[in-house]
Amino acid sequence: MHLLKTTAVASLLVCTLYAQQTVPDLKRRDANPAPTLTLPSGTDLHLALDSDISTETAKVGEGFSSHLVDPVVIEGTTVIPAGTVVRGRIKDVSAPGRRFRGKTTLTLRPETIIMGDGTQTDISALMTDTYDRKAFKLDSEGSISNSARHYTKMSMIGGAAGSVGGFFLFGPYGALYGAGIGAALPAARWGTKDDQVTLDKGTAYWFEISRPATLRTLPTEAKADTKTHAND
Repeated sequence: MHLLKTTAVASLLVCTLYAQQTVPDLKRRDANPAPTLTLPSGTDLHLALDSDISTETAKVGEGFSSHLVDPVVIEGTTVIPAGTVVRGRIKDVSAPGRRFRGKTTLTLRPETIIMGDGTQTDISALMTDTYDRKAFKLDSEGSISNSARHYTKMSMIGGAAGSVGGFFLFGPYGALYGAGIGAALPAARWGTKDDQVTLDKGTAYWFEISRPATLRTLPTEAKADTKTHAND
């Protein structure tokens, strides 16, 4: 009986000593968590596509890859370097074919930032601008479509040319008639041609983060800046 009591006391002492050694270790680990940084809503991402995307072949749910053209800088510190991979999915494809049947649109949604060490950060972002505002236009949901400005300009040129030609051939009435025909031809082409939205490989588009996202891995510069603020 005495032996059992002695053994029990010894076991209790061992557990107590182990706990005293383990708890400080946990406290030390918790006292130095890995640095993180929050990307606020409204953060701009300037992304270049790594492959062509077209409404002719794209399907909802398909993935796409892109990379940062410009680094993401917050308060003077680079938190995501240029060249960082950003992957996403095609959220919506609306391709009625010809314009008179409806507008063709393409919606891209970046979803994941992949840092150099492989760490991934989930994001939600909308397209806010394109490299060519004359060729494309955007709606409030970040869906991109072809612009009609090119054909409007062609109608003006066609109307002027038709007016001049009609005047020389038929006089004042011919000028009016020629102007109408000249303006209508480009407009008719715009309304009946196949309207596919094509985003070429390498072209860059601007996206905006729509809700805060937390980066779990930071570049060396950002880590040093985070430690400096923590020590202040």
